[in-house]
Amino acid sequence: MTEFTHSRRRFMVLSSATLAAAPWLASCASAEGSAAIPAKAIGMPWPNWGELPDTPPSAPNAGSVGFAVMGLGGYGIGKVLPALANGERCHVAAVVSG
Repeated sequence: MTEFTHSRRRFMVLSSATLAAAPWLASCASAEGSAAIPAKAIGMPWPNWGELPDTPPSAPNAGSVGFAVMGLGGYGIGKVLPALANGERCHVAAVVSG
């Protein structure tokens, strides 16, 4: 079994190591390096289950309840989104796909 010892000295060693590595970690996470990699779409942006409208939807009515649709399978796209689009007192506030 591993024993964890908590001491002020160990805390200071780990803190200073973290602070020493912070600039290096920040340079690794910069977005400048990713600009050289071309962006490429994978797969279809919209399945063949429906057509996208030519114009964006109108603003929701006052007092309308917004719903987030999570998961864009056949049920979400084929049943839930059309039902929310036709609702008078509800609207799609967010779409979550993972």
